[in-house]
Amino acid sequence: MRAEVRDFANHMENRLVMHDNEKGDDWKECSFWRLKLFLDLSLGKLFLCIFEKDRIKTAEQCGDVANFLMMMQCKLRQGFKFEGYPEN
Repeated sequence: MRAEVRDFANHMENRLVMHDNEKGDDWKECSFWRLKLFLDLSLGKLFLCIFEKDRIKTAEQCGDVANFLMMMQCKLRQGFKFEGYPEN
């Protein structure tokens, strides 16, 4: 595994651990669409951190965005299908 991937995976895990007391693995009960909403909100926070030129918060938010993408990808691997897409 590439060092950058390993380091980022560790960063993602650290961000998840940080929220464990509050949320734990609650995401596993969320729908794909709810996770997509959280992703959208997290992307907004990321753009705000970038606009504010805050390197530390930007790096932290990158981990949160990646975690929502990981969660969505997990739902897809579990067989989620796009029937009923809200904009259809």
